[in-house]
This record gives sequence, structure tokens and C-alpha cells, in this order.
Amino acid sequence: MFLAADRQTITVRVAHAGCIVEFVHTGDYGSGSLAVRFDAGFAALMKNQGENKLGEPCDDKVLVRWHDGVVPQNTSLDMRTNVEMPAIQEPARWLTCTSELPTALAEARKTTSHDFSRFATQHVCLRGSKHEVAATDGRQLLRWGEFRFPWTEDLLIAGPPAFDAAELRSRSSWEVGRTEEQVVFRSGPWRIAASIEKEGRTLSECRFGYANVGQARHST
Repeated sequence: MFLAADRQTITVRVAHAGCIVEFVHTGDYGSGSLAVRFDAGFAALMKNQGENKLGEPCDDKVLVRWHDGVVPQNTSLDMRTNVEMPAIQEPARWLTCTSELPTALAEARKTTSHDFSRFATQHVCLRGSKHEVAATDGRQLLRWGEFRFPWTEDLLIAGPPAFDAAELRSRSSWEVGRTEEQVVFRSGPWRIAASIEKEGRTLSECRFGYANVGQARHST
């Protein structure tokens, strides 16, 4: 987990399996950046809307204090050295998508294959011209639309595991954009980036093994 502070905000980034999750929180922080081990207490801090304080690093640890209601809380986070800060790229164009998109992405990720020899079926396909999210494990197919994307081609991405969280799926509005390397979703203090897999086959090139594949389709 990476932290970057500028006295008024702290940016938290977590990178895993081709995805980056970023949360920006307002509080009383020092300037600088560091990498720390993810801590359950810090996850609680990110949900807190009150005042938070980030202490100065000491002995490879950094102390974070906040209040849960009127009860003071604190946690000590282990620092990491020689770790490169992951970056979320800024799309040139954004489109507002329906509130169903995070749920569609979460369900699509569950439909993908865990067979590492089948590259395309490990990923979620965002079909620009078809306005849908699609995924398959070679035995079942999920297609969910209609979603507007600011591109026309099919893009393969790793399904962001962050959308398994009910807190993110329940947010009323999300925007989506893309760069050459990432598809980026944003809502309020949250941004989620998924790497675009350029070497894999598109979903339409997959052979599912039988002709009639069960599918679930939802329209907005």
C-alpha cells in the first residue's frame, strides 16, 4: 500500500493483479510519500469522515490516529523501502455510466477462468460497440448491457476485485475512461484502474466448447 500526503489530503493506493485502487482522504497530514503494509485499522480510517492525523515515520513505522465517533483510535503501519509508487493514468475523455456497472464487473470477474493456459478467459471484456460487459470460463458466458463506453473496440482487462466490496457497488454514480494502457473508473474519492491486456485474444475469438452457452443479460 502506498501513501502520498500534501498537508491537506492523503492519497492511498493499493496495487494487485493488474489493478490499482486509489482513495483520496482530506485530513491533517505531513508532506511526502511512503509505502506501508496494508492494515485493517487503516481500512477503517479510510471510511472515517472525521479528522485524521498521520504521524512522522519513526523506526520503519508510521502512526495514524483518528476518531471512531468520540472514541480515539490509532494504528501503526510497517513501512516498506525501495517500492515504486503505482500510477493511475488520466483519461482524456470520461463518460458517466449506470450504477449497475460495478455489479456487472464483479459478476463478470466471478465468471472468468482460473486456468492460466487460457489467457482470454481469465479476463473481463468491455465491448465498446456492443455496449456490454462480457466474460466466460469456457463453459458459461455472462453478457451484461447496455453500458456506454468511450471506445468502440473490445478491451480485455483483469476484473477489478475492488468491486466485490458492497461500499463501492452501492455508489450512485461512476465515470469510466481509458488510456492506451488502462481503463479507469472514478466516483467521488475513489479511482480504480485496470490494465488493458493487449496480447490476449478478444472474447469473440474464444471457443467455448459447445454451441449453446447459457447467458445472463440485463438492460439498463
